[in-house]
Amino acid sequence: MTKHRNDGRFFGSLVQTASLAGLRISHGVYQPHARLPRHSHAQPYLCLVAAGTFEERACRRTATCSTGAVVWNPGEEHEDKFGRVGARTWNLDFTDSWNDRVEQATPDWTPVQSAEVTWLVTGILRELAVPDNASALSLEGLVCALIGAVSRRRVATDRRRPAWVSLAHDRLRAEYRKPPSVGELAQSAGVHRSHFSRSFRRFSGCTVAEFVRRLRVDWASEQLRHQECTLSELSFRAGFSDQAHFTRAFKRMTGLTPGEYRASMQ
Repeated sequence: MTKHRNDGRFFGSLVQTASLAGLRISHGVYQPHARLPRHSHAQPYLCLVAAGTFEERACRRTATCSTGAVVWNPGEEHEDKFGRVGARTWNLDFTDSWNDRVEQATPDWTPVQSAEVTWLVTGILRELAVPDNASALSLEGLVCALIGAVSRRRVATDRRRPAWVSLAHDRLRAEYRKPPSVGELAQSAGVHRSHFSRSFRRFSGCTVAEFVRRLRVDWASEQLRHQECTLSELSFRAGFSDQAHFTRAFKRMTGLTPGEYRASMQ
């Protein structure tokens, strides 16, 4: 839903509203450099960024949200500042029929941008753009998956873990095109290689190799939204051995080939 105040009135231009699968759905357009004062929503909601960029501040944190991102807000006050091209968003407000599922979601304000989340957002936007008799069923499944993906990301971020796991994450984020080996990471952490591998998977939810692939695909998905380079060049710059390897990894994570993903973002 377009951002609204505590009294229920909306900020921004409300373009379209609908109700489907127990969701109140609205499409909002925000002008370049618009600012929304601090406000809250009456119900928990998901904000899907269809185009543009904005900064949202809540819980003493600020997140930059661009095309393909999602923000989960269980009821926190927040404020927004839009970029030079403004933004288009779809908001999904949950009615009482979703109470049981919403109660299982993370209780924290959580902005997320990743290949997995962008794929789910893209699927939801497709259902909203051309609804048919199966849209309610499909939308319900996609929204449940999106809540799960956001909640898992938050749990993985907040769960207590050894300091060396966070240091390993930082190093992999900096060197994912030519990442260090598990042995090198374990040596830097001062732990045995097998202990490193087990603990990394426990606290990260994936192996080191999977973590690196996610970083590469996340980077590539951002480039596909904003750059016009060829897929061959992109696969090389992301650190994949060849375009075929890049395509397989990208589709496994997002459900789309890089070419299909780029077309869906146009």
